[in-house]
Amino acid sequence: MTESLLSHLNLSISLGGLRVKILSLIHVFPNPQWQVPCHSHPDLEIHMIPQGKGTVECEGSRFSVQAGDFYLTGPCIRHAQQTDPADPMEEFCLECEIEAAPEEEADPLSVQEATWLRDTLYGLYPRGFRDGTVFRMLEEMLREDRERRPGYVLRLETLTV
Repeated sequence: MTESLLSHLNLSISLGGLRVKILSLIHVFPNPQWQVPCHSHPDLEIHMIPQGKGTVECEGSRFSVQAGDFYLTGPCIRHAQQTDPADPMEEFCLECEIEAAPEEEADPLSVQEATWLRDTLYGLYPRGFRDGTVFRMLEEMLREDRERRPGYVLRLETLTV
């Protein structure tokens, strides 16, 4: 079972010469049969594994992920996911569109740095990473979107910065 969050909002953040648009946050619940066949898409995805284990394949490179890991899939990177049936993984997937702001809106150095950062994030990283801060941010985003208390949109924008 999956749950799609944040797609109803138009969250876009400017960071210097960089624009980040949050397209969706997908929550995939643990399931022993969970698998996603090889696919690609035009946007950056940040995948987080809060529990369980699984295997990911990115452009032919295969690696294992487990609770506490996250990994990136850039635009047009072919990837597939497979849960471990003995310890089914749960996944959060934050889909973002990242672009450099037009040069007339930012100083040239900011645009240059933003372009470098975007190109770096859009690269191929066939491995998992660990960072508890990323998980805490995404869990808070999920909670804010589910509860939708007054001011939640502002809180979501603040969390993405």
